[in-house]
Amino acid sequence: MRLINPMRPNEAIKEILQLSMVGENALFSTLENQPKASKKLIQAVKSYNSVVNVHDN
Repeated sequence: MRLINPMRPNEAIKEILQLSMVGENALFSTLENQPKASKKLIQAVKSYNSVVNVHDN
């Protein structure tokens, strides 16, 4: 972990903004190019829905 130089707060702010922008770009890239659901995930969702629907009635 890098320490922030208190005499140069603008550098810290710049670095934080750059890291935030990298995270934002990664998030939007993932949202636009979603991976396909695996068979295991689909089965887990079906199982979850069947349990939830039983308790809702």
